[in-house]
Amino acid sequence: MAKRQVCKVCRTKYDKSNGFYPVCSETCAVAYVDIKIRTDKIDKIRELTKELRRKKNDILRTDLDRQFRLTQLAFNKLRKLEEFKWFHDRGLEPTCISCGEEMGEDFWVCSHFKTARQRPFLKYDKKNTYLQHGMRCNKYLRRDINGTETTHGYIKGLSLRFGKIYAQEVINYCEDGFSDLEYTWQSVEKMRTLFLGEAKYLKEFEHILRQKNLTGNY
Repeated sequence: MAKRQVCKVCRTKYDKSNGFYPVCSETCAVAYVDIKIRTDKIDKIRELTKELRRKKNDILRTDLDRQFRLTQLAFNKLRKLEEFKWFHDRGLEPTCISCGEEMGEDFWVCSHFKTARQRPFLKYDKKNTYLQHGMRCNKYLRRDINGTETTHGYIKGLSLRFGKIYAQEVINYCEDGFSDLEYTWQSVEKMRTLFLGEAKYLKEFEHILRQKNLTGNY
Protein backbone atom coordinates (compact mmCIF):
# COMPACT_ATOMS: atom_id res chain seq x y z
CA MET A 1 0.00 0.00 0.00
CA ALA A 2 1.38 3.37 -1.07
CA LYS A 3 2.30 5.81 1.67
CA ARG A 4 -0.36 8.49 2.07
CA GLN A 5 0.77 12.13 1.87
CA VAL A 6 -0.18 15.08 4.08
CA CYS A 7 -1.79 17.99 2.23
CA LYS A 8 0.32 21.16 2.33
CA VAL A 9 -2.82 23.27 2.86
CA CYS A 10 -5.41 21.44 4.97
CA ARG A 11 -3.02 18.86 6.47
CA THR A 12 -5.33 15.90 5.72
CA LYS A 13 -3.86 12.67 4.38
CA TYR A 14 -4.44 11.76 0.73
CA ASP A 15 -3.29 9.43 -2.02
CA LYS A 16 -0.36 10.94 -3.96
CA SER A 17 -1.71 9.51 -7.19
CA ASN A 18 -4.75 11.82 -7.16
CA GLY A 19 -3.00 14.23 -9.53
CA PHE A 20 -2.90 17.24 -7.18
CA TYR A 21 0.39 16.55 -5.33
CA PRO A 22 1.50 18.19 -3.02
CA VAL A 23 -2.12 18.94 -2.07
CA CYS A 24 -5.21 16.79 -1.77
CA SER A 25 -7.73 18.52 -4.04
CA GLU A 26 -8.41 21.20 -6.63
CA THR A 27 -9.57 23.58 -3.89
CA CYS A 28 -6.34 23.13 -1.92
CA ALA A 29 -4.35 23.40 -5.16
CA VAL A 30 -5.78 26.89 -5.80
CA ALA A 31 -5.09 27.85 -2.18
CA TYR A 32 -1.57 26.43 -2.39
CA VAL A 33 -0.75 28.51 -5.49
CA ASP A 34 -2.08 31.63 -3.74
CA ILE A 35 0.03 30.90 -0.65
CA LYS A 36 3.10 30.27 -2.83
CA ILE A 37 2.66 33.59 -4.65
CA ARG A 38 2.29 35.48 -1.37
CA THR A 39 5.26 33.67 0.15
CA ASP A 40 7.43 34.49 -2.86
CA LYS A 41 6.41 38.15 -2.59
CA ILE A 42 7.24 38.19 1.11
CA ASP A 43 10.63 36.58 0.41
CA LYS A 44 11.36 39.19 -2.26
CA ILE A 45 10.36 42.00 0.11
CA ARG A 46 12.59 40.56 2.82
CA GLU A 47 15.48 40.26 0.41
CA LEU A 48 14.94 43.83 -0.79
CA THR A 49 14.73 45.07 2.81
CA LYS A 50 17.96 43.26 3.65
CA GLU A 51 19.68 44.80 0.62
CA LEU A 52 18.44 48.29 1.49
CA ARG A 53 19.59 47.85 5.08
CA ARG A 54 23.02 46.75 3.86
CA LYS A 55 23.30 49.79 1.58
CA LYS A 56 22.18 52.07 4.40
CA ASN A 57 24.78 50.59 6.73
CA ASP A 58 27.45 51.08 4.07
CA ILE A 59 26.43 54.72 3.69
CA LEU A 60 26.44 55.27 7.45
CA ARG A 61 29.76 53.51 7.83
CA THR A 62 31.46 55.77 5.31
CA ASP A 63 29.95 58.93 6.86
CA LEU A 64 33.03 60.57 8.41
CA ASP A 65 31.04 62.89 10.69
CA ARG A 66 29.17 59.92 12.10
CA GLN A 67 32.43 58.05 12.60
CA PHE A 68 33.80 61.07 14.46
CA ARG A 69 30.78 61.16 16.80
CA LEU A 70 30.83 57.45 17.59
CA THR A 71 34.59 57.37 18.09
CA GLN A 72 34.50 60.46 20.31
CA LEU A 73 31.97 58.74 22.56
CA ALA A 74 34.17 55.64 22.76
CA PHE A 75 37.28 57.72 23.47
CA ASN A 76 35.58 59.85 26.12
CA LYS A 77 34.34 56.78 27.93
CA LEU A 78 37.80 55.19 27.82
CA ARG A 79 39.46 58.32 29.19
CA LYS A 80 37.04 58.58 32.09
CA LEU A 81 37.64 54.94 32.97
CA GLU A 82 41.41 55.52 32.79
CA GLU A 83 41.07 58.55 35.03
CA PHE A 84 39.06 56.58 37.57
CA LYS A 85 41.79 53.93 37.56
CA TRP A 86 44.51 56.57 37.97
CA PHE A 87 42.90 57.87 41.15
CA HIS A 88 42.01 54.38 42.40
CA ASP A 89 45.60 53.16 42.04
CA ARG A 90 46.70 56.00 44.32
CA GLY A 91 43.97 55.43 46.90
CA LEU A 92 42.25 58.70 46.00
CA GLU A 93 38.73 59.75 45.12
CA PRO A 94 38.40 61.20 41.59
CA THR A 95 38.64 64.99 41.51
CA CYS A 96 38.10 67.67 38.87
CA ILE A 97 41.21 68.88 37.03
CA SER A 98 40.14 72.51 37.22
CA CYS A 99 38.70 72.88 40.73
CA GLY A 100 40.14 69.90 42.61
CA GLU A 101 36.79 68.88 44.09
CA GLU A 102 35.05 65.49 44.05
CA MET A 103 31.96 64.86 41.92
CA GLY A 104 29.40 66.02 44.47
CA GLU A 105 26.06 66.81 42.82
CA ASP A 106 27.71 67.22 39.39
CA PHE A 107 28.85 64.50 36.98
CA TRP A 108 32.10 63.63 35.25
CA VAL A 109 33.10 64.35 31.66
CA CYS A 110 36.20 63.84 29.59
CA SER A 111 37.41 67.42 29.18
CA HIS A 112 39.75 68.48 26.37
CA PHE A 113 42.41 71.02 27.31
CA LYS A 114 42.40 72.08 23.66
CA THR A 115 39.08 71.55 21.92
CA ALA A 116 38.67 69.59 18.72
CA ARG A 117 37.99 72.86 16.94
CA GLN A 118 41.23 74.39 18.22
CA ARG A 119 43.37 71.30 17.63
CA PRO A 120 41.55 68.67 15.53
CA PHE A 121 44.48 66.25 15.73
CA LEU A 122 44.22 66.19 19.55
CA LYS A 123 40.56 65.14 19.75
CA TYR A 124 41.58 61.55 20.50
CA ASP A 125 44.79 62.33 22.39
CA LYS A 126 45.01 61.13 25.99
CA LYS A 127 47.54 63.81 26.89
CA ASN A 128 44.91 66.45 26.05
CA THR A 129 42.04 65.03 28.14
CA TYR A 130 41.30 64.81 31.86
CA LEU A 131 38.41 64.38 34.28
CA GLN A 132 36.27 67.45 34.90
CA HIS A 133 32.88 68.46 36.30
CA GLY A 134 30.37 68.32 33.45
CA MET A 135 28.12 71.23 34.39
CA ARG A 136 30.06 73.60 36.59
CA CYS A 137 33.56 73.59 35.15
CA ASN A 138 33.14 72.22 31.64
CA LYS A 139 29.88 73.87 30.60
CA TYR A 140 29.35 76.97 32.73
CA LEU A 141 33.03 77.91 33.12
CA ARG A 142 33.90 76.71 29.60
CA ARG A 143 36.57 74.27 30.76
CA ASP A 144 37.86 76.82 33.31
CA ILE A 145 41.32 77.05 31.80
CA ASN A 146 42.73 79.88 33.93
CA GLY A 147 40.64 79.56 37.08
CA THR A 148 38.23 81.83 38.92
CA GLU A 149 37.98 83.28 42.42
CA THR A 150 36.93 79.87 43.70
CA THR A 151 38.82 77.50 41.36
CA HIS A 152 42.48 77.07 40.43
CA GLY A 153 41.76 76.30 36.75
CA TYR A 154 42.84 73.64 34.25
CA ILE A 155 46.43 74.87 33.82
CA LYS A 156 47.21 74.95 37.54
CA GLY A 157 45.29 71.71 37.96
CA LEU A 158 47.77 69.97 35.67
CA SER A 159 50.63 71.34 37.78
CA LEU A 160 49.01 70.28 41.05
CA ARG A 161 48.41 66.81 39.73
CA PHE A 162 51.61 66.07 37.81
CA GLY A 163 54.13 68.65 39.00
CA LYS A 164 55.24 71.80 37.18
CA ILE A 165 57.72 70.18 34.80
CA TYR A 166 55.42 67.54 33.35
CA ALA A 167 52.45 69.92 33.40
CA GLN A 168 54.42 72.35 31.24
CA GLU A 169 55.29 69.51 28.87
CA VAL A 170 51.59 68.74 28.50
CA ILE A 171 50.74 72.39 27.92
CA ASN A 172 53.51 72.84 25.34
CA TYR A 173 52.50 69.63 23.61
CA CYS A 174 48.87 70.74 23.34
CA GLU A 175 49.53 74.36 22.46
CA ASP A 176 52.50 74.06 20.12
CA GLY A 177 52.06 70.61 18.63
CA PHE A 178 51.20 70.17 14.97
CA SER A 179 50.08 67.29 12.82
CA ASP A 180 49.05 67.06 9.17
CA LEU A 181 47.07 63.91 9.95
CA GLU A 182 44.08 63.51 7.65
CA TYR A 183 41.26 61.42 9.05
CA THR A 184 39.44 58.87 6.91
CA TRP A 185 36.37 56.90 7.95
CA GLN A 186 38.50 53.76 7.96
CA SER A 187 41.16 55.23 10.25
CA VAL A 188 38.58 56.68 12.65
CA GLU A 189 36.66 53.40 12.75
CA LYS A 190 39.90 51.56 13.52
CA MET A 191 40.64 53.94 16.39
CA ARG A 192 37.18 53.34 17.83
CA THR A 193 37.78 49.60 17.76
CA LEU A 194 41.02 50.11 19.70
CA PHE A 195 39.34 52.40 22.27
CA LEU A 196 36.51 49.95 22.85
CA GLY A 197 39.04 47.15 23.23
CA GLU A 198 41.04 49.09 25.84
CA ALA A 199 37.85 49.98 27.74
CA LYS A 200 37.03 46.29 28.21
CA TYR A 201 39.99 45.97 30.57
CA LEU A 202 38.59 48.74 32.80
CA LYS A 203 35.11 47.34 33.38
CA GLU A 204 35.59 47.35 37.16
CA PHE A 205 35.28 51.16 37.07
CA GLU A 206 32.13 51.34 34.95
CA HIS A 207 29.91 51.60 38.05
CA ILE A 208 31.20 55.16 38.49
CA LEU A 209 29.97 56.02 35.00
CA ARG A 210 26.50 54.80 35.92
CA GLN A 211 26.16 57.18 38.84
CA LYS A 212 23.20 59.52 38.30
CA ASN A 213 22.37 57.43 35.21
CA LEU A 214 25.00 59.24 33.17
CA THR A 215 26.82 56.70 31.02
CA GLY A 216 29.42 58.72 29.23
CA ASN A 217 28.24 61.03 26.47
CA TYR A 218 30.93 63.62 27.15
